[in-house]
Amino acid sequence: MTLKEILLDNFDLFFSYISQVGLQVGHSEKNVNSKNISHTVLQLPSTCFKVEFNDSFVTITAIK
Repeated sequence: MTLKEILLDNFDLFFSYISQVGLQVGHSEKNVNSKNISHTVLQLPSTCFKVEFNDSFVTITAIK
């Protein structure tokens, strides 16, 4: 299983954790010529993360 698959399978848990370490979300929408344009940016702080892989799970820890 890849890191992407593990994160997607556990998205709510991952998003909750990453929000606690300083995730910032920016979102904008505009309508141009009857086309709706939406843009979302997720910005993480300048923090290093330690990622440990096991056979069936991943541990992600913010390094302070």
